[in-house]
Amino acid sequence: MIKGYYTKKGFIKRPFVDAEIMILDTLVEKPLRFLVDLGADFTIICEKDAHRLGLDYSKLKKADRDLGGIGGKAERYTMEVILKIEPDFVKRMNVSVIKNKIPDDISPVMRSKLKNFYERLPSLLGRDVIREFGLFVHERTERIYFLQDNEIPNELFEITKNK
Repeated sequence: MIKGYYTKKGFIKRPFVDAEIMILDTLVEKPLRFLVDLGADFTIICEKDAHRLGLDYSKLKKADRDLGGIGGKAERYTMEVILKIEPDFVKRMNVSVIKNKIPDDISPVMRSKLKNFYERLPSLLGRDVIREFGLFVHERTERIYFLQDNEIPNELFEITKNK
């Protein structure tokens, strides 16, 4: 079982999980915190974390299409990594790395605000990883667990079979 945790900003709680990411080109392994995001199709390393990891966008593979979402438009790159979430998840996989686009036709004040906003965006643990588990999320008690199949009570499997 993998345990996540909640962080609180004001009245908003957000579910996170800590991981280690190994960049295969350099074999450097570094810790990374991911927001658990069921709305994200795939796992994404945000621009702030990409800089912290020392990634060079010119050496990354440009993805077929860019991303659009709450944060606006972002260029998308891909790279192969080994993702480790203790105690029992290790996966060699492709992740997306984003570089946020700031429009040229906005005022310096808006440009500064947008840059500040982008710097606060977390990396996202997407459904490409989450689907490997049964996910238990209970915000009121601030518990989040990623369960292997053998850790999920059998009666929960019965519920899903009958639907």
